[in-house]
Amino acid sequence: MNVWGIGFGLPIGIFFTGNAPEGVNLSFTPTLEFGSSTVSGISQEISAKGKSSGTVFSLPIILGYNFISGREGAGFGLSVGGGVEVSASSSSIEAEGGGVSVKVGSGSGFGILPVFKVGMGIGF
Repeated sequence: MNVWGIGFGLPIGIFFTGNAPEGVNLSFTPTLEFGSSTVSGISQEISAKGKSSGTVFSLPIILGYNFISGREGAGFGLSVGGGVEVSASSSSIEAEGGGVSVKVGSGSGFGILPVFKVGMGIGF
């Protein structure tokens, strides 16, 4: 079995209070991900191979608030937020065995999902 995947994302944040990174912010991270897998030699009696691949694009859009407390040299941060994630995907599956090659399936999807975020950190 061979499996691999890679993704690229670009986080972007806009702060509305003028005290970044504290206060109200809008963040979004356009992300593109690719993946593939192959399987061979399913059993001793059957010599077969299978291959699948997929691509996903996602864009979470989150309205949040960052709380920061502490004194100079040390601090604590709490980030909360919520929003939506728009996601689109495509995939394909192929199988080969006994001299026959078949495209088992392919498809694509689109969705809008809720997103909730909570993060904590300590700085020193």
